[in-house]
Amino acid sequence: MKGKVSEMVVNVLFWICILFVGWIVLNVLGYSSFKIPSNSMEPALVTGDRIWVAKPVLGARIFNPFAPLHKKDITIRRLPGWRKAKRNDVLVFNFPYRSAWDTVCMDLGTYYVKRCIGVPGDTVEISEGFYVINGQKGTVGNQSAQKALSLKSQEEFEPEVYNTFPYHPAYPWNIRHFGPLVVPGEGICVPLSPENLCLYKRWIEWETGKEVICRNQEVYIGEEPTDRYCFRRDYYFVGGDRVEDSKDSRYWGFLPEVCIVGKAWIIWKSEEEGRTWKLIK
Repeated sequence: MKGKVSEMVVNVLFWICILFVGWIVLNVLGYSSFKIPSNSMEPALVTGDRIWVAKPVLGARIFNPFAPLHKKDITIRRLPGWRKAKRNDVLVFNFPYRSAWDTVCMDLGTYYVKRCIGVPGDTVEISEGFYVINGQKGTVGNQSAQKALSLKSQEEFEPEVYNTFPYHPAYPWNIRHFGPLVVPGEGICVPLSPENLCLYKRWIEWETGKEVICRNQEVYIGEEPTDRYCFRRDYYFVGGDRVEDSKDSRYWGFLPEVCIVGKAWIIWKSEEEGRTWKLIK
């Protein structure tokens, strides 16, 4: 009898371990659950929605989760996915900054959810509140929210809401008039000058690990003078569906591809009737 009881306990413990390992693998490589913390993606997602994020679509990430404890930047390796992120995909990602927005450093403890507005190589503009991608208006984002924004004046906003990246006198951009801005990507080269350096400086420094400065009207990456830079990584421009109330790429710039957790797939629980098990579009 004691032998059978011991065997039963061992079998139960074995299957508990198997299930636990399976759950870990599923969360790391497959699907994870996230709770929507704010209203910045209404009406697609509302505060309190719990969603499944599909990692295989873009490829699950492999990394050392303990690197931030040692104040190290995080090396990300991504498994092959089904495809790249597309415009209008709803993406869950780690915020690409830990403190100030002038230094790229992924924050593993902070998750955002936004809609993909621009992909590598796209030229992003905002004209009268509407996103314009590669010269095309009305192709991305929440059109009704953009229309509402187009009807408002500057005086209806606080300066910190109205003014946007890159916060430079040469580029007085805002939430109604923004760009044009080229979204960088692997192999995409951009001209560099003292005037436009503010558009790309922090991401070049992140990629190269070198300080980027202007000296005698020339741009230097480390000690090397240059008038162009070819990017090594892919980036995206993302935005909230509530365009009047969303801290997104309009304010903090490009989203590195390595920060993306996955594509938001389905609402599996919601406090609002009729939203549970709804596909996210």
